[in-house]
Amino acid sequence: GYREMAEEAIWLKLRFTNATFFLVMTVSGKCGPPPDVNDADTIELKKDEYNTGERVEYSCFNKYTLDLRPPFSRYLTCEQGEWRGNIRCLSKYEHASPYISYKHIMM
Repeated sequence: GYREMAEEAIWLKLRFTNATFFLVMTVSGKCGPPPDVNDADTIELKKDEYNTGERVEYSCFNKYTLDLRPPFSRYLTCEQGEWRGNIRCLSKYEHASPYISYKHIMM
């Protein structure tokens, strides 16, 4: 259909640029490696590529604990080339540490 033709045209036009890998990933709905999160890391080794619907689980470093109150969780999910979700690690000794929202990161 039209979408497939448009995607192919975009890929052909950009295939010789340094950005090809990231643009092809976005067009195909795939995500690159999940982003770094303050005071946390992924439970499993990061992969280079994730499909839409795949999610990664984070764990906070020692002295920190995950904030699991909405809108936060322990997961970021790949959705059409973007990592979505909110992760926040709280210090066990302080009230809270700053959090970073990854709602609109385009790979």
